[in-house]
Amino acid sequence: MTDCVWFVLVAEAGTVGVNYGRVANNLPNPAAVVQLLKRQGVALVKLYDADPTVLCALANISIKVVVALPNEQLAAAASRASYALLWVRRNVAAYYPATQIHGIAVGNEVFASAKNVTAQLVPAMTNVHAALARLNLDN
Repeated sequence: MTDCVWFVLVAEAGTVGVNYGRVANNLPNPAAVVQLLKRQGVALVKLYDADPTVLCALANISIKVVVALPNEQLAAAASRASYALLWVRRNVAAYYPATQIHGIAVGNEVFASAKNVTAQLVPAMTNVHAALARLNLDN
């Protein structure tokens, strides 16, 4: 008779998150998407932009949100601190804390971009962070 050894690993449950893309046809409205996310127990959602309708739909619920500064805006955010500050005011400060904005993604897949926006990435991140700090939102 052989001895069998069973290993049981107990792990703490992690957070379930999803990416919420909106480049498609015939999408449900943001309020319906938020209800679906809540029903499925999603705790974190990453947006590919900072759409006001979506951010409002995500207000006053327990889902943490990551908003994104799109690639098309990287050059402006990289070259002008004032642009980054305005972007943060309009897309973060205007919705926080009702919408639990937990993080900001600066760009999306920039290393695979045909427009070579990688050189703009760090300066844009620096300006966005400075804007967050100026508005006391960097924590």
